[in-house]
Formats: sequence, C-alpha cells, structure tokens
Amino acid sequence: MTRKSILDWNRNFFLIAFLVVPNTSLAASKTVIRFPIEPEISHQAQYSLLDLVEVENPKEGILRQLSRAQIPARWTQGSRWSLSSDQILSVLRQNRLSQRGVEILLPQMTQPRKSREILSAPHLKRVITLIAKAECKACEFKIDLHNIPKVLLSDWEWDPFSVKFRGSFTTLIKMPDSRWTGWLTGFVRWKSPVLITQKNISYQEKIQSNDVIESLRDITYSKDLITDPNEVIGLVAARAISPSTALSRGDLRKEPLVKRGQVVKTIMGRLQPDDSDFEVSVVAVAEENGVLGDVIKVKNADSQKLLSATVIDHGVVRIK
Repeated sequence: MTRKSILDWNRNFFLIAFLVVPNTSLAASKTVIRFPIEPEISHQAQYSLLDLVEVENPKEGILRQLSRAQIPARWTQGSRWSLSSDQILSVLRQNRLSQRGVEILLPQMTQPRKSREILSAPHLKRVITLIAKAECKACEFKIDLHNIPKVLLSDWEWDPFSVKFRGSFTTLIKMPDSRWTGWLTGFVRWKSPVLITQKNISYQEKIQSNDVIESLRDITYSKDLITDPNEVIGLVAARAISPSTALSRGDLRKEPLVKRGQVVKTIMGRLQPDDSDFEVSVVAVAEENGVLGDVIKVKNADSQKLLSATVIDHGVVRIK
C-alpha cells in the first residue's frame, strides 16, 4: 500500500513523501532516504542515487541498492543539471527501492552543485559516513580526508564499501580506461555507546544492572568493548575493576556453576541405554572451577580416581 502527500517545506519548495507504509514492528527500524535540494557532488561521468542522498537508519543492503541505481547520463550533462521528483522516483522504482519499511523524501526538484575540484571532499565524506552509519547506527563518526588525489577527468571510479571505518584508511581511485591510479587516504574517529562501571567491582563479583551505565566513548583503538547491557548481567568480574572503566569482554566471564573443592553430583550414565528413569551417580570433588559446558577434572570421593566431566548445572557434572 502506498500514498503520496505534499507537505509545506518552505516558501519555495515542497516535499513529496513517497512512503511505503510499514507495520508497527517495522516503524522503529524504518529507513528514511532524503534527497537534499542542492547536494554538493564531485565531477563524475556516471552518478548513482548514493551520490545525492542523506539517509536515516541506513542499512548496507539499501545503500548498495542506491549505489547500483544509476542516473541516466542524458540527465546529468553540463556543469549544472537538475532532477525532478518524477525522474528520481522512476530510478527508485526501476531499482526496487520502494519497499516496506523505506520512506523516501524528495523536493520537487533536486539541483546538485558540482565542486570546483573534480573530487569533492564533502561528497566523499558524506558517502563514507553513510556506509559507516550502516555498521553502527548509534555511533558517531568523524572523518578527516588527508589526501585527495588530483583527478584530471570525470570518468573516475572508487569503491566506498572498501573503506575501513576505524582509524586510518586507504582506498583506490582509478580511471577505468587508463593506467592512472590514485589513493584517497583519511582517518575515521569512531565514538560508540559502551558500558561504563559506576563503582568498584571486586574480583568474581556478580554484575548487577545498576553497576553499569551507557556512555559515548571513543573506541577508535579499542576492541571487544561491550555495548549491550543485557550481555553483562549475570556475569562475574574476571579481575578487580575500578569505576568509570569501559567494560571489555576480557573483563568478565560466566559465573562458575562448579567451584574448585566443591562436592559435586557426578552423573555416570543410565543403568540401561534406553532407561530414562534411573541414573547412576557418585559423589566427587571438583578439582577446578567450571562454567556451563566446561570440561573439568573431578576426583571420585571413594576411589580417588581423577575423571573428566562436563558441567551441566549448579554443582552437577556428567561423565560421558
């Protein structure tokens, strides 16, 4: 089901909203594709819709569709050109971009503005930022371009999806009909919501929901920082942790179901292979800590024999 509505934008322009109405479950994740009135662009022989748009809640699949949605070259001739809303909608439909959960906002006329140089820094940064946001929608990215190659002709190509979105990056700019190549270099600073401790946490202390809080931190050079609060609840500290520490996965571990020196129920097996009512079990002592699924050593309390067993519950192990 689709609908068109015309909304007052300002004195000179109107907004046409081509909306595929999503159901309630899709509303929160809806992607909004917005066409600015005068986006700055590079000089190119071939443009795609990705060169023009701003996107809220971008998804990589949709961005790749936009990059493949090429604008007919006959519409982009000359130093100044424009696209009507009908022209843009025709390209969108041809590339099946009018789909559930996608809202498309465009003015009656989009008039891209070419930069003075062949390669436009704002254009390149806009595209790189869109692709980065598809990887982490709650993150903030600051992109600095260090070297923009001096391209002499407009028939250059690049693959923005090859850019690494953390720290320094290098991506190839090439001319398909010549041996000339250049390198676009830059730096991406990445801030992400991560979990920060609010108090001192002792070794092996169990993490509670009020022990941590989300905070936006620079993670450009950080690895394995935890961003999901649900991921830490019920885990225990693998070391003593001070307040205001950004938690990484190495800081926490699962709570041991069996502790070293603990007397455990050791299930040996059933009396008969097909007998589900009776099990043979003995008392043993755990020789090491173990979380669910760990294989640990236990000592038979009677024979003092060491056995390997799998932790299956609190104080319970099974010998296969």
